[in-house]
Amino acid sequence: MCKTPTLTEIVQAIDKLGLTKRRKAPQGRKPVYSDSYIIALAVYQKLARFKYAQQMLEVLASLEQSSPSASTFSERKAELLSQIILAVKQLCVSQHSTRQHLDSKKLEIIDFARANRTKLAGSYGYDHIHKRSFYGFRLHARVDDEGNFCKLLFRPANEHDLSVAERLVKGLSYTILTGDKGYISKDFKAQLDKQATHLVTPRRSNQLPPPKAEQKLYKGHKIIETAFSSLDRLGFSDRPYRSNQGLVLHVYTTILAYQLRKLFFYLLYFRIGVKLLQVNRDWVKGLR
Repeated sequence: MCKTPTLTEIVQAIDKLGLTKRRKAPQGRKPVYSDSYIIALAVYQKLARFKYAQQMLEVLASLEQSSPSASTFSERKAELLSQIILAVKQLCVSQHSTRQHLDSKKLEIIDFARANRTKLAGSYGYDHIHKRSFYGFRLHARVDDEGNFCKLLFRPANEHDLSVAERLVKGLSYTILTGDKGYISKDFKAQLDKQATHLVTPRRSNQLPPPKAEQKLYKGHKIIETAFSSLDRLGFSDRPYRSNQGLVLHVYTTILAYQLRKLFFYLLYFRIGVKLLQVNRDWVKGLR
């Protein structure tokens, strides 16, 4: 079972991103809590699986942890939406790998029967897995072999995977890509060949079976499906929003929580590896 990083560790990780500070108003007093702390609280809410922010703040107060009121936290978090999106983009840009995977995930924001009455932005799309229509968006992503997001695009549900994929692979070169049947296209494959990128997809029923080498490469495509499942465990498919701003905030805060948790455990495993290496060296010196 993965241990949830502490609030202090999340604040330190956000500070290391070096986000540009927002311009403070010329009048008014300085906020008691820093921007990094407010973002860390939003991330911690996802990692600790608190459905409501008020529950998390009450628990932190009972542990004698300094925390703002629920109304202040919600207001400050909404003001920091651009900072949260910037943090996600910085973590995505820092990822480089020669093997990556393309896919998209649906985000249904309201029941289909109530879609014509909602004020939330979205569009009608089709879920090929469950074979039904839905109202909402799609998260299009490119993920490396370690499950880290390399690029993300949040688009309406009626946009096809191929139309968005051209933006996802822009600037990509010397990479092996995997994608499902939605990315089968001769033009798209020819475009990737010009970028020195090889696309591996399953074959349709009227096509010849792929070679064994491609079959082995395509087995890695389950990594992006695992990443999407991890987002769901952090509450990505929940509906804790009442406005379009709350929807975008929920999406990017969940992705930031996922990325920081991956970063935290990579650092943790690196420290454990260094510690074991030092122990082995001491043991070898003892034998001498």
